Amino acid sequence: MSNIIKASVVQCSTVKYDLNATLDKMDRLVKLARERDGSQLAVFPEAFLGGYPKGLTFGCVVGERDPAGRDDYLAYHKSAVTIPGPAITRVEEIARRHDVMIISGAIEKVGGTLYCSVIWVHPEHGLIGKRRKYPSPIAHADRIRKTHLVSR
Repeated sequence: MSNIIKASVVQCSTVKYDLNATLDKMDRLVKLARERDGSQLAVFPEAFLGGYPKGLTFGCVVGERDPAGRDDYLAYHKSAVTIPGPAITRVEEIARRHDVMIISGAIEKVGGTLYCSVIWVHPEHGLIGKRRKYPSPIAHADRIRKTHLVSR
């Protein structure tokens, strides 16, 4: 038995505010890694599920936030995942279908707080691990805001 594991490091972006499209993208890329490269492991970027808010301020300055920023934050919060949850079930299905172990960054929502987490999904055993690394990159905005998220 070989001790070598063939891995693909997937360097790509998420589909902004669209978790289903991001999961479709993950499915395509895992399939490619398996079929083209024979990979047994696919590693996705930090915050791939839920998205990394590069360049977004959510309209937040210490002590205030504008309405457009609140809308951006609400969309960002909606695209975050619960672990376990429906999006993770879909990742488990992708891993199983392509027989590939998946490691992926995820913006995890727990109540109103978002965390930058990483998940390990085994093709046979499903979700086998999660590490909540730290509050998401916009945690400072989350702590400053004084309003509750309200879906419109």
